Formats: sequence, structure tokens, C-alpha cells
Amino acid sequence: SAADQGWRLAVADPRVEGILLLDGMAVQRIWFRAGQLRMMLWRPPGHWLGILLRRLRPQPANVPRLLEFREWPDHANFLLQLEQLLDRGVRIFALYTGGVSNYLLHPRQLDATFGRHRMHHGLHVEFWPNFDHIFFSASDRARVMDSIVQWAVPR
Repeated sequence: SAADQGWRLAVADPRVEGILLLDGMAVQRIWFRAGQLRMMLWRPPGHWLGILLRRLRPQPANVPRLLEFREWPDHANFLLQLEQLLDRGVRIFALYTGGVSNYLLHPRQLDATFGRHRMHHGLHVEFWPNFDHIFFSASDRARVMDSIVQWAVPR
């Protein structure tokens, strides 16, 4: 993922002044489970049993999970690196879309992900659950470009 590579580059290279993370790191924990429950409850009750059974079914050991392909540090190291980047003056725009519903389902996950740094002036986080990861429609692309320009151009 470009977000993974960009994060590692920003941590390693002191010349980096800003980083745009599209669908980057997000911790799952309780708010992810709340998002899963909300999605299940939005479906007709006839679908609930099947959803629950699929969730409870053990996965074969030889089938890798999607997140295992991502190259993020563990959460404690992520927070340490985030603090170092923000202390260094690196500006961060973390944009999350509905394209990562396999690991991000609730906006409160972002509070847990970024911890006490969530409101830091150098960190800008947005969650657009109704947009896909590739911004397929022209209006979606226009909105993301406007948001990036607003973030990137100092006022």
C-alpha cells in the first residue's frame, strides 16, 4: 500500500514535511466491533443468523488475512512514530474511505488509532465512508482533490 510506504519514508527521512495517507493504519478493537454490529442490524433480520455463523466460523490456518499484507508497526510503535513526526513538524492528512470496510467501520476507531494526537494541529483526519478507495466518480475525485489542496496550501 502506498500509505504504508509513505509512512515508512516519512519516519526514515527527515526531509519529509508532509504526508497524505489514503486508507492507512486503523486499530480495530471495540469500535470496529460496534461498526460490525451496526452493519448487521441494518440488514433484514433474516440475514442475521447467516452473518453471525460466518463470523463465528473458524478460518483455516493457511488462509492469510488481508491485514497481514499491510506493513504497519504495532499500535504502540505507530503512536511513538506519530508523535515523532508531529514533533518534527510533519503535517499529516489521513483520509479514510469506505473502501477499507474490512478494517475500518466506525469513525471512533480513528480516535483510538491516533490517541491523544487525534486533535493535534499537524494531523488532519477525515472519514468518508460513502467513497470508494479509488474515487471512481468524477465528483469524488474533485472532492478529494479539493480537500488535498486545502490541506496542502498553507493559509
